[in-house]
Amino acid sequence: MKKNIGKIDRAIRMVIATLMVAIGLYTHTYILVWLAAIPLVTAFVGICPLYSLLHKSTCHVEDGECN
Repeated sequence: MKKNIGKIDRAIRMVIATLMVAIGLYTHTYILVWLAAIPLVTAFVGICPLYSLLHKSTCHVEDGECN
């Protein structure tokens, strides 16, 4: 699959995942901790299946950002 997540989008996903884990652990809502894996994995892999379905990309190939 072709990468479709840019640098800023990756950073936002990592921050969101971190906040989800912190809130989940603080409130003992462990499902939130498990759900944090979704933005975390997509950030590390650089591919979002939902973006692929919607034909969306935050990757700017002309800048060489997602290679």
